[in-house]
Amino acid sequence: MKKEREATEKGCFRFFPFLSVSFFCFSLSLLFLAFGCSTLPASRQAVSLQNGGMSACVYFLHTDWFSLFAHPATKIIWAQSDKFGHLDLDHPILGDQGNSGCLFAVNIPPGTYRPILVSYRLFGLRLYYPFKPELEKEMEVKVKEDRFSFAGNLTVYTATEDPAIIAEHIGLRLKRLWWPFHLYSVKPPVDYVHLDQTALSEAASLRVARRFYANTLWSDAIENRLAEIGDPQSPATQGPFWKRRKVQAVSISSFSYIPTKLRWPRKLILGGAEWLEPKDRARIAVQFFERGMKDYQSQEILLEKMREAGTLDDAHVLFSVHVSTYSGKGVRYKSYVYPKNDLPGSAADVFITETWLIPKGPGYYLIHYRALRSYFKKFYPDFKRFVKYLSLERQKPKKKSF
Repeated sequence: MKKEREATEKGCFRFFPFLSVSFFCFSLSLLFLAFGCSTLPASRQAVSLQNGGMSACVYFLHTDWFSLFAHPATKIIWAQSDKFGHLDLDHPILGDQGNSGCLFAVNIPPGTYRPILVSYRLFGLRLYYPFKPELEKEMEVKVKEDRFSFAGNLTVYTATEDPAIIAEHIGLRLKRLWWPFHLYSVKPPVDYVHLDQTALSEAASLRVARRFYANTLWSDAIENRLAEIGDPQSPATQGPFWKRRKVQAVSISSFSYIPTKLRWPRKLILGGAEWLEPKDRARIAVQFFERGMKDYQSQEILLEKMREAGTLDDAHVLFSVHVSTYSGKGVRYKSYVYPKNDLPGSAADVFITETWLIPKGPGYYLIHYRALRSYFKKFYPDFKRFVKYLSLERQKPKKKSF
């Protein structure tokens, strides 16, 4: 197995013009020479929904004089693993789609896969890191139909302070000036690696995938996975950059929220609270209802009323919504509010309302966003940000220690 791994490294990172030099790689020469690794064909569009996708975010962090920041990986190579842990190194899979260090491979048949090699480019060199067997196993993913699997967020800390290593890199860069079509590969020594497989890092990877695979058949698989893990957000912070601190959650009856940039006055209402825009152009409300409460209605009746709400030119179609790990239905509709004096010729204010119904346990949550039509789009990002930091669980008070 060790010899096979070494052959994989050499096959994927050695280059000779006009010749195919290994079982894994080939090179072409037209007007210029290009490097390639023989892999399964890659495409953003889904070839079949019976296939899936896998992702990993990898960053290299150096401590030498020419690198002060983390460098995102540009290529990662996977190999399929059987039930005994043996890797199919004859058919490597290239993951080079994506950006910001988050690399994706799609149209992958269901099965178990492990990363075996990752690389990035810096100053005309390709620096690569072959995964150790124990790290391969830890980052193993199981690809399923129409789903995205996440291997983790990996930071590779390399040690290149040795003057001999720095001199070698400088020599290779000068050599590249003489033959610019040749991309030299370097395997830097590694101090240690850090792997993050939390839901927060997976959500960050999925948001990159959502932008990269927008308007493709993978969009639903990405959104479904985000909904499964609750689309966790990075902790909200406030204060100057040198003294940032976390914003504490505020608990109200049966839910809690983190006050981000929403600075609207709040008042308590039945089952929850509402936030009013200072000039009364928009409002956000969150309420929880269960059997026996005033104004409680069954979910079936509420969903039917949501479908019927609005005017004739509204869609009257329910759509799926997610808050944390909970799912529900939403609807958007228009309404007209006439002045109280109702004089002939009085102009009506047009409001747009978006209502979400989120079932939970014996009851349900109602989340409303209502705004004047001319301001609906302006304040909608505030509403979406508010919902991202909304928890449908009451924050438990911290115990005081004496």
